[in-house]
Amino acid sequence: TAFDLLKESAEVEFEQYDFGVLITAINDQATDKDHYWALYINGEYAQQGADQTILELNDVAEWRYEAITLQ
Repeated sequence: TAFDLLKESAEVEFEQYDFGVLITAINDQATDKDHYWALYINGEYAQQGADQTILELNDVAEWRYEAITLQ
């Protein structure tokens, strides 16, 4: 999964919930009230949580530290 790959390649902090995992920090860059870690697969915003996103050969998983915007 994208979560397994992340754990193999970075220092990760997360919280486990019934619905899955919530990434709270990657390489000491923690989420806060204004930012979160977003997962993109092949340039598209992931439609599932990282622990539920199965990667295929040649998929590109990218984590972006993004601002939370209220619409």
